[in-house]
Amino acid sequence: MNADARREIIQEFVDQNHDVSFARIRDLFPNVSEMTIRRDLEHLSQSHKIIRVLGGARSVGSLLTTSEDAYTKRSLTHADGKKLIAQKARELVQPDSTIFLGSGTTTFQLAKLFPNARNYVITTCLNCAIELSSREDVSILMLGGSINKNSYCVNGSIAAEMVENMRFNIAFLGVSGYFPGKGFATSVAEDYVLRQKIVERSDCTVILMDSSKASSRGIYTFAPLDTVSYVVSDGHLPQEMVEEVTASGITVL
Repeated sequence: MNADARREIIQEFVDQNHDVSFARIRDLFPNVSEMTIRRDLEHLSQSHKIIRVLGGARSVGSLLTTSEDAYTKRSLTHADGKKLIAQKARELVQPDSTIFLGSGTTTFQLAKLFPNARNYVITTCLNCAIELSSREDVSILMLGGSINKNSYCVNGSIAAEMVENMRFNIAFLGVSGYFPGKGFATSVAEDYVLRQKIVERSDCTVILMDSSKASSRGIYTFAPLDTVSYVVSDGHLPQEMVEEVTASGITVL
């Protein structure tokens, strides 16, 4: 049985059962390795034919009601743009660096493409930490604090206090929106102070932003224009915004 036939069976099985564990999918193919099955699931997920979840898979058409499903919905929104942003941002990762990786579905895409080079990664993103744990040369520190069940990230005062004594070579941060002439914003109050401190302690701040965020304002500006080094986009940011941030000395990729 070739890969295409096997993946078609997996997709049909997931569509019929809506929510299945990896063990049940693996049992369909007793003579196929776990690694191959995982590659099949990743291929189907990248093609938006199934939804990868921790420990298994769900059908795209399944009813989305839980916080996990809400996160999955955000992951699928502008998915191609987020992957392109992650591909561009990956080129900014240098070996032997201390890197902050923020929360969000775009930073998670970056974690998936993260090079297996010697780096020290600090993150608030649970999914990013799990993804990077498979990289032998990447050391990971997960900040402590309250877990936001909608975004699978840590925020709050404990995480902010931990950052006080840290310094980052580079920080990758997603955003909720952009205030023209001011900077980049989040809509999460619990995240605001933490993000401010991360920007203050980073030698290089990189904003990961798909074009859908350009029309949003967010609420709390955590990264003024003069604190940002790069904006990595999907290539569809409004020209007016590109000109404005470029005039502030920011490189737009």
